[in-house]
Amino acid sequence: MSAQPQRASTPPCSPQDRLVLAECAVFASAFTLRAAEAASSDPALLKSRWSDLVQRGLIVPRLGDRFRLPPAVREAGSRHLMRMPALREAAEARHSAYFTELALQTSRPSALASIVARQLREVADSIDDLEAALLRACRWAEPHRAVPCALAIADHHQRRGHPEHALRALDAAAAVPNRDDWSLHSRVGLARCRALARLGAWQAAMDEASALLVGAIAHGDDYAYGCALVCWCRGQLTSDPDRARRDLRWVACHAQAKGDHELGAQAHETLAEWGRCHDDLDYASKHLYAALDCASRAGNGRRVASLSISLAEILILSGEPARAQAYLSAGLEWCMDAGLFGIADRGIDLLVTLLRSQQQGVLDRSHAPDRRDQTRSGEHAHV
Repeated sequence: MSAQPQRASTPPCSPQDRLVLAECAVFASAFTLRAAEAASSDPALLKSRWSDLVQRGLIVPRLGDRFRLPPAVREAGSRHLMRMPALREAAEARHSAYFTELALQTSRPSALASIVARQLREVADSIDDLEAALLRACRWAEPHRAVPCALAIADHHQRRGHPEHALRALDAAAAVPNRDDWSLHSRVGLARCRALARLGAWQAAMDEASALLVGAIAHGDDYAYGCALVCWCRGQLTSDPDRARRDLRWVACHAQAKGDHELGAQAHETLAEWGRCHDDLDYASKHLYAALDCASRAGNGRRVASLSISLAEILILSGEPARAQAYLSAGLEWCMDAGLFGIADRGIDLLVTLLRSQQQGVLDRSHAPDRRDQTRSGEHAHV
């Protein structure tokens, strides 16, 4: 009697395996082992069964340290969760808590490119789960979770040039009752101002900023007041530039007195934008140097890199290619290490233009005006 060929079959799942896979089905996209442990009701059980489930193909490795469930396994896990509402709600709550903490961690500025790169990569890889956590927080009326997730999602979309997607996430968080928690309300409002400005909806941005100014005064929040005033002044620079510049200078001086370097950097950067638009290169460079100093003191590497590239552009226009190349190189190196490729693209275009101009002999250092030696007397070295 001939032997029948045996087909390889996957052993049936034990109740423990079904529990592990069901709790992994709560993720909207690929996930790490650390995230799976955070969402698990029994992390020790998950770690003990993990290798076997991976070997059996019930959990599939992805790029880096991420894993996913095959579609059929995910569907079975979701059905298992639906049959057990208490288990599903507990897993979803742990999932939301993990990604809320991730959003809070990635919102903290850092001067180290390696930390920023890790933060941006984690947000990009987890964007689907952050959006799921945001929707769940909106449904459960949890502003303390909705706001951090919305801010992380908005920052992700803003960096990719999609302010409309950022605004959609922020609007969802703003609709959650916040029980008079001003700090959450102000953070969403300021982010909405920036997204509206990126969309060119200046009147809407100014209306949002005006409401924030009233609230900041009522709550005695100097930082929110300063940030809202900066947003409002950006909209006023075209219609009432004198008043806007005066208010921005007041914000910059007030921030310096309070030691609020992040706010000071915003004010000086906005003043530099006005100088750049009006071809007042000395005015623009003066405030960019000041903004760089504030951003460096605040430890915000992303802003320092962006400002360095902006300053390099002004220096190129001012006929100072050597100094421009130094700032440009420093900003580009930081951006590439941190994975800020949107800012890096702008810097690379400037660097190519600068090198071509130098090769063609267009930029002649001997023609640089002498008066710049005076305006540079108080500048700080950032490179």
